[in-house]
Amino acid sequence: MKVFNVILLVTMVTLVKGAATNIAEGDTVEESCLDFWGNVCSNRGVCTFGVCRCDEGAWGKVCEDTPNSVGWCERLKPCVQCMQFNSGPLTHEECYHQCEHESSRTVFHVVADFSEDGKGCRFLDDDDCMFQFTYAFRPEEKDMIVNTLRDKECAPPRW
Repeated sequence: MKVFNVILLVTMVTLVKGAATNIAEGDTVEESCLDFWGNVCSNRGVCTFGVCRCDEGAWGKVCEDTPNSVGWCERLKPCVQCMQFNSGPLTHEECYHQCEHESSRTVFHVVADFSEDGKGCRFLDDDDCMFQFTYAFRPEEKDMIVNTLRDKECAPPRW
């Protein structure tokens, strides 16, 4: 009995040490710890057996959120504006490079209504009309989907 316990303990220590060594060297990382860009725990934590252990001040499945980080709504806003409504701060060329060409892991859709789950975002556009979109990460496809409502909500004109 005592021999079995010692072997089991040595095996467990070896597994833990091996997992930590592989992750530290970057040889093996659980996909569940990779953020949207392929960073381990968003560079704000450590991956242990496929679970991110976030540094202090970071949270989320892959430590993607911090009190000072710009939210996804803000990040996606200029792309939604230029791609759907031809508005916002980006020029046509900037829109192509930042939103359509270089963000190949982001799938943009225009929808009549929101039928899928996702985090919702609402902003006023340049014309003081409200536009809305949702975003959701799709780990299976290793991408993010952004659904934008086709039409903006504008207040009736004041005469």
